Amino acid sequence: MKQDTQDKSKTEEALSIPQSSFPPPSDPPPPQSNSPLPMEAPSPQSNSSDPSNPPPSQSVSPDPSDASPQYLPLLGLTLIGIILSLVGFIQSNNDVVLIGLCIILGLDVKFIDQLIDEESMRKYRMYAIPLAILIPLFMGYLATIHDPVFGMVIGTALGLLLAGKLDHPAFLLAAVGFVIGMGVFVYYFNVDIATTSFYLIPMTGFGAYGDEFGHEKVSKGGYPNAVYQFFEHRFLLKTVAAISVLVGFAEIIHLVGFLCWDLSYDAVAYFWDSREKVK
Repeated sequence: MKQDTQDKSKTEEALSIPQSSFPPPSDPPPPQSNSPLPMEAPSPQSNSSDPSNPPPSQSVSPDPSDASPQYLPLLGLTLIGIILSLVGFIQSNNDVVLIGLCIILGLDVKFIDQLIDEESMRKYRMYAIPLAILIPLFMGYLATIHDPVFGMVIGTALGLLLAGKLDHPAFLLAAVGFVIGMGVFVYYFNVDIATTSFYLIPMTGFGAYGDEFGHEKVSKGGYPNAVYQFFEHRFLLKTVAAISVLVGFAEIIHLVGFLCWDLSYDAVAYFWDSREKVK
């Protein structure tokens, strides 16, 4: 009996395990949520190195050297003007020279206008002065071979001056350069300007000023569509040019040259706007 009691004590002692041999119980893990983890917002700098994918707050400035499809017609018009001018010089055909130079001048004047007015072209405005130098050179030459050009240019410049449109040094340089150049030609080279050309000065001055004045008025709205379209596209000066042909102050070729200048001028605005819409 005593032996059985000792064996039982040994068995219980062997089976007993001290509490210190077990690690302390750890806290239960937090419950996991089934909701998706929030996505990290992309950094605004992530696309800054890719010029083709700028951030929404930035814009890509148009490059005048970019020969995009919207610029190709303007390049074509420039090439046509240069070819016609060269052909006219070679063949001594003053009428062809008139048309060719009028196309170039229309493109030149409007492109200067875009360089001055468009904020995206700020860094290219330095080219407005060199382009403006071409205006008195070409127009001065045309005035020596076609008398009506003198009156048309002087009158138009005066009308624009009164309307406040010669508001940049480039245009003032062109106007003053034309007057000085014509003075030199008349005084030193005995260039004779027909009396009828002087009649065109008040006529074209009225047309240019009226176009700009009406254009500013109709742009505010409240006018019939016919009036709006007339001044929106500046038809007053075109009408004056046609009347000058009817009364004998100019010839039909001068009206054609003026229309070539006007259409090429409008072409720059049209294709420029088309390019901006594409962007």
